[in-house]
Amino acid sequence: MQKHIAWSFKKKWWQWLFNSLGITSVALAVLYILVHWSTLPIAVPVHFNTIGEFDGYGSRYALFLIPTIAAALYGLFHYLETTPTIYRFMTMEDEVPAKLADVIQYVVHIIKNTTMLLLSYTTISLMMSALKNTSSINMWVFGTLLGFILLPSIIGAIYLIRMQLKASE
Repeated sequence: MQKHIAWSFKKKWWQWLFNSLGITSVALAVLYILVHWSTLPIAVPVHFNTIGEFDGYGSRYALFLIPTIAAALYGLFHYLETTPTIYRFMTMEDEVPAKLADVIQYVVHIIKNTTMLLLSYTTISLMMSALKNTSSINMWVFGTLLGFILLPSIIGAIYLIRMQLKASE
């Protein structure tokens, strides 16, 4: 018979703050689109290459695609963050599953909100490029945000592997 994980989802203050920052950034990006809607050209940049130059244009309605993707990803990450029972930790020692669930919860939380910041930055950059008729995005900012998404994943994976190895000894 499988044991249930004794784990409760209690957010710390920094998690509430980070959640608020992620949600607010997406909401402000949508508000920015709505405020400047009448001044947008019919074709706006919607895709850029690896050096930050735009190489694809689309309808201005396409600007709503990124916040829509952000909302869908937020829902998915929120589910992964708040439902530790979907992970298969039942066969391990009693204290290890709760620790593993906590690590995964923190990693998913950071990835979720950093993804919201990245998508908001992308939306606002596309908007500003369309309004100012420029053809680039700041790849340093984009790369930094992308790094903040990948780094917790790598650190979390290493930590989880080390934890599982210690539990199996």
